[in-house]
This record gives sequence, C-alpha cells and structure tokens, in this order.
Amino acid sequence: MRLPPFAYHAPTSLVEAFRIKNELGTSAAVLAGGTDLIVNLKHRLAGPAAVISLKNLKEMTGIEAKPDSVVIRAGTSLAEAAENEAIRKHFPILVKAIESIGAVGIQHFRGTIAGNLCLQPRCILYNQSLFWRT
Repeated sequence: MRLPPFAYHAPTSLVEAFRIKNELGTSAAVLAGGTDLIVNLKHRLAGPAAVISLKNLKEMTGIEAKPDSVVIRAGTSLAEAAENEAIRKHFPILVKAIESIGAVGIQHFRGTIAGNLCLQPRCILYNQSLFWRT
C-alpha cells in the first residue's frame, strides 16, 4: 500500500515544531516512531495535509536519572529505556513491559515510550485497509 500525498516537515527544534503545528493546526499529523500513523495513512484511516516529523528533535530523547526519580523523554526508544541501568535497577517491571511490546525490530528501531503510551485503539473491523472496509 502506498502512502497518500502530504507535505512533510522535519523541524530541528521543539520551538520550530510548535510553530509549524500552530500554523497548520489540525491539518497536520505529528510523526514520532510511526508505527501507528504510517499504518493508518496506508490504510487511509488518516489523511493529513501535512506530517510533522519529530525524529530530529534531540530535546525529545534521553533518560535522566535523578536522586529521587528517573525522567524518560517521550521520544526515547523502547530499547534505550529497557537497557538503561537506572531503569533496570529501580523499575524492573517497566523493563519487563517494554520487552513484551511488539517485535524486536519495533523495540529497537521505531518504538518510543510515548508512542506506546499514546497508541490509538485497535479495532479488527475499523483498522483495516480502505479496500477491506469497502
């Protein structure tokens, strides 16, 4: 299946991403890891005029261990979180949960912490291709 046409934006700062999203409003979808959005685009469940990629936003990735907490930024990969020493030590249940998400390829290459917290619900009838639904 092919992706529908859309304008693609790849901002290099969070400020720029917010500016673009503010200008485009609801006509723009935000792309992080892409495991939800890309499938929905291919199945024609979404058809934004523009896509704003967050892949270049360094402010969105990383893990910071503090004395009383661990901060995991939204764009941090599942693999990075599961391999982090502080998370492994203090939050082993999170590591176990991450290891149960999808395939290894998703964990290591596409899947992010926020993306897996903000998944759109799946429905066997709705989340099918346009051809299947008609």
